[in-house]
This record gives sequence, C-alpha cells and structure tokens, in this order.
Amino acid sequence: MTQAMQVVAQNNIISRALRPGDHPFKPPLFLRMINAVPWLQGLTARFVGVGVRPEHVHSPASPSSI
Repeated sequence: MTQAMQVVAQNNIISRALRPGDHPFKPPLFLRMINAVPWLQGLTARFVGVGVRPEHVHSPASPSSI
C-alpha cells in the first residue's frame, strides 16, 4: 500500500515538477495544505516513515533473557 502511494506521488507530482516548461511548478492544493498545517506535516511524516501497515518483527528470545 505504501509503495503504491509512492508510485502515485512519483508519477503525478514529481514528474510534473521536473517537467521543463515556461511557467513555474505550483504544487497541488493538498500539498500546500500539508505544508501550511503543522499537525498535517507530522501525520504525513509518520505515514512516510511507518507506512500504512507497520511491520511487526518478532525475534526469538535470547538465551540470556530466559
């Protein structure tokens, strides 16, 4: 799920930002809103860092903890 969102962002936002043109790139409204509201910045950072479904890694107990 997280990788699918990354592909969408790459194909729709980053490609437009890198496209040569006569006028400067203007980010979509939702990106401007994220940039303007601090708690949305935190949610976005958590989503990018952790993802939709965080991994749950279970390691075996070490012999010293028995």
